[in-house]
Amino acid sequence: MANRRNEVQIEVTSRHQTVSDKTREFAVDRAMKLTRYNDRITSIQVILDEAHDEFVVEMIVKADWGSTLVAKQTGDGYRAALDALLVKLERQVKKDKEKHRNHKHKHDGLKGQADTDSESEEPEADGEPSYDDIVRKRLGE
Repeated sequence: MANRRNEVQIEVTSRHQTVSDKTREFAVDRAMKLTRYNDRITSIQVILDEAHDEFVVEMIVKADWGSTLVAKQTGDGYRAALDALLVKLERQVKKDKEKHRNHKHKHDGLKGQADTDSESEEPEADGEPSYDDIVRKRLGE
């Protein structure tokens, strides 16, 4: 996972002011936490802004299958806003990953379920009775 930092492009920009290196590093560390939930993230853009005595943080997350997730949060400081924003984006990233994962295998599960239902109603093709047939015979049905 140490090499993952090199694979994900993280860009931290600020509007209307300069941000300290410590705050930039904090933003990068927080953005890297999103890769725990989805390893297909290709780039993260963090935008820091201060407007009307509020600190505004916006993150744009892009995944390699074309998804773009955007969230915006205000707070008393950049750190508080980043922490609250991370909670929002974690939920979005998890939901997006599940949506793409379930979309691929949606039909396989339904097909397997239909096959097992039909087997329980019909006797075995190779001449041996099924479990249901044995139980019915013992119960006298």
